[in-house]
Amino acid sequence: MIDTTFEFTSDCPPDLDPDRWSPTLHRYHALLWGRTLPNGQPFELEDARPSGGYLRHRFGTGRDLWLSSDAVIQTFTRWRRPEVAHIVSQVADTSAHSSTPSPTPSVG
Repeated sequence: MIDTTFEFTSDCPPDLDPDRWSPTLHRYHALLWGRTLPNGQPFELEDARPSGGYLRHRFGTGRDLWLSSDAVIQTFTRWRRPEVAHIVSQVADTSAHSSTPSPTPSVG
């Protein structure tokens, strides 16, 4: 079961990115992204952090698919780049924890 109220910064070192350091978020990503494919084959994900990755699917053909949490959903909460800072500043800090839709930032 996934606890949608869990604060992922609570189980990682202070000031470090939960995408990389939260074991709970890592486990939830493996549960959410792993599934049975339309051809009936399992899409199983293993912990790839010991080898410098995040999650990995082994096809059994000598090729692997490497996944990272940032590649799926960008939150931009840690972005400081000037070209996006004005957009990020328009989104409330609590938007990720709210059932109310976030305001749509204007671009331009």
